[in-house]
Amino acid sequence: MTEITISGTREILGKELTVYSDSEQQLFRSTDVAGLVGAEDVKQMLEPVDETDIVRRKVTAHRDGLLPLSITEVYLTEQGLYAAGLLSEKRPQLLRDFRDGKLTSLPRRALLNQVAGILDAVQESIRQQQADLDDILRNLSG
Repeated sequence: MTEITISGTREILGKELTVYSDSEQQLFRSTDVAGLVGAEDVKQMLEPVDETDIVRRKVTAHRDGLLPLSITEVYLTEQGLYAAGLLSEKRPQLLRDFRDGKLTSLPRRALLNQVAGILDAVQESIRQQQADLDDILRNLSG
């Protein structure tokens, strides 16, 4: 299990948010995200988030004169942050301000058009790769 460290801060929806990271990705503490999107119940906020976008780590807090306290910290990937915000009251603003881990001021329609264009390009690439693989298989068998 990789260690999670603070890697900096980012302004999202007009608020400074601490950015954490492990060896693979940027992470955001779920309680910070709840404050960002106006969610009062973190558990409920996490319901629409895919489990692959939730990172849980056990942390032991050492307190002066008291027994250590073991808690589970919950972090969200960038996609998890986006998913958590989709059902919040901040949804329209979040869709405008947050895309692929980068802040942008694109209007929602332009953002959706860009995403549709990217998806079309990916689908075309997949079709081409499938055709190339079919050709290779035909050459191997014939």
